[in-house]
Amino acid sequence: MTTGDVTASLLLTYDREASEFPTADGEGFDQLWTDANGNVLRMTLDMAGGELSSAFVAVGAPGTNVDDETYFADFVRSQCDVQLTRFDATEVAGTFDCVELGNFNDDMSIDAQGTFSAIP
Repeated sequence: MTTGDVTASLLLTYDREASEFPTADGEGFDQLWTDANGNVLRMTLDMAGGELSSAFVAVGAPGTNVDDETYFADFVRSQCDVQLTRFDATEVAGTFDCVELGNFNDDMSIDAQGTFSAIP
């Protein structure tokens, strides 16, 4: 769910082909959820010693990259609280709560909250 300059309630499907579980270095997860309307949730979870060390979260409502006016991202990895509820070889799942995510032009912002789940 997003509020602010764009209000939306999104139900997105996990895109296995566009995701890495885990990344090549074994220390992260690059995840993508999408729908037919061009809405996306993109998340990079960085792991260290089996714990979440940082997270990048981006929400396109709609939008798929920084060139889209309604693509909002935590570019400095400080605006989103990401909590893992499950992290093992079969699934990564959790919640996210983001405050004042801006678009690339910094002329719009949203708050975003939701849950996520991904399987390899």
